[in-house]
Amino acid sequence: MLPSILSLLSLATAAIALSHTPFASRQAPNTIYPSDPVGQTASWNLTAFALPIKKSLAQSMANGHKLLPVRGLPAGYLKEDEHPLILYGGLQHDIRQVGVTIPNLVIQRTLLPFVDASNDGSTAFTRIPTVIYISQLVPALAGTLQQLNNMVLANFDPPDAAYKSIGGGQMSLSVDVGVKLDGLLGLPTPDSPVVNAIFSRAGSSNRKSIHPKFFKGVLSAPYEHTDIPTCTKQTFYFDETYAHPFRVKGSTVQVLFPSLPSAMTFKNVYGLSIAAQWDNPFGPGQSCASLRSDAQAVKYE
Repeated sequence: MLPSILSLLSLATAAIALSHTPFASRQAPNTIYPSDPVGQTASWNLTAFALPIKKSLAQSMANGHKLLPVRGLPAGYLKEDEHPLILYGGLQHDIRQVGVTIPNLVIQRTLLPFVDASNDGSTAFTRIPTVIYISQLVPALAGTLQQLNNMVLANFDPPDAAYKSIGGGQMSLSVDVGVKLDGLLGLPTPDSPVVNAIFSRAGSSNRKSIHPKFFKGVLSAPYEHTDIPTCTKQTFYFDETYAHPFRVKGSTVQVLFPSLPSAMTFKNVYGLSIAAQWDNPFGPGQSCASLRSDAQAVKYE
């Protein structure tokens, strides 16, 4: 327990300069486990970005479903031939399910929003189009087998925090896959970068900064699983007293294969950093049509 406490204390010190609040206040304990002891629940120090990609690329990631009109983004954020891809992740804390507790996990994933997964022509779902990167092997295997999402063990920098300060008011996060061999017999590290982001705070008055309601909507809409055409309704709660949200501007966000067919670099994209509670039913999901009313109730603006 002692190393864990020391780690949290060091992270708290570094984060004061980033968010003007102690790190611990943004990484509070899991408060919704008592109301859902069966599902997956956690406290999540989360950062999300809305990345403009070509509609043709988005359509290729939609599993044959139609793309639906986008709501909630500022006017002019997307060009006429673009669709958003959501990149989000961070540090999950106090993850619980049916008596099992994992202290911390670092996760990074993409979501494709505004997808007609129930095929009614109008109801917006999201889809997990490719891999989910995760910092521990056993949860990665369990998620792949039981949730039918492609979870991949990855290396994160920082390895035990949502992001790190790199000076000048900027923060960074990066993910790579491969075996870390630094310091072992002097061997090089044969790992491959998959996500890199450098970002800073963005004022709400910036015309391209994105309202938190948009991210709450796209993250809480029912999602279609990667490897099977079923859906799950996860819920993010943004209303905790320790949430301390702030809008962010990604000066450079890079997403590489296999999250995208080839590497793409996004400049001056916008997002949100927030401490949220997360509730996710565990398992392979249910028919997307059965969650249509939940999807229709989602608010994006």
